[in-house]
Amino acid sequence: MASIYCVTILLVSYGGYLLPAFNSSIQNFFFTSKWTLNGLKNCFILVVFTGLIAGIIIGLLKPQIINKYATLIIFFALPTLIVAWFIYETGIRVSTPHSIKLADYTSNAISIHLQVPKGHAYQLELQVPGIQFSPSNGKSVSSYKFSGHLRILTAGAQFADLSIGSDKAWLIWSGYVLTGVGLQNTNVLPLSDFIQSDKSYDFEISLDPAPPPSSSIWLYWREAKIDK
Repeated sequence: MASIYCVTILLVSYGGYLLPAFNSSIQNFFFTSKWTLNGLKNCFILVVFTGLIAGIIIGLLKPQIINKYATLIIFFALPTLIVAWFIYETGIRVSTPHSIKLADYTSNAISIHLQVPKGHAYQLELQVPGIQFSPSNGKSVSSYKFSGHLRILTAGAQFADLSIGSDKAWLIWSGYVLTGVGLQNTNVLPLSDFIQSDKSYDFEISLDPAPPPSSSIWLYWREAKIDK
């Protein structure tokens, strides 16, 4: 009988994942104004206690209900558990893009100190003016060609020296992606191979020739709930 109670509690509890989708008043009751993972957590905690109490009360006062529908409860409880867990695991991995301008870049060399934000898939982009983008073939063209180095240091000690250049970078509509991410740029290793979230690094970038006026260095990354 105890196992049936547990299954009942699981069924009611994980059913709470769907509650905020039905009615705004339910959302307000569970202290969330929109369907977010934080709202899901609050909803889940409250519904777990609700399911616990409901399972105990039904089991004590109306045991015949549980005995009658035990097979049906077990049949729906496990798939509900699997679906709910899949929704949660998928949700915490849904990522959003972020970017921040690190510095203007108009000389041959530049030094940047960076406290890496939480996230993953970090990449450096050199934004330069005058890029021509062709919607017909999706290709970008720039008259600025360069070669250089990206040196990464931590606590004053260099641990990476990457050869970069226009022939190795991934040229998009806004600029040159200097460091690879997955299959997008296989010429230069991904920046995420060298830096970690919440740690400090110094970047020393040297380019020849110097970028044209109005150029800048940007950090791009993606952030998901699992990164926090």
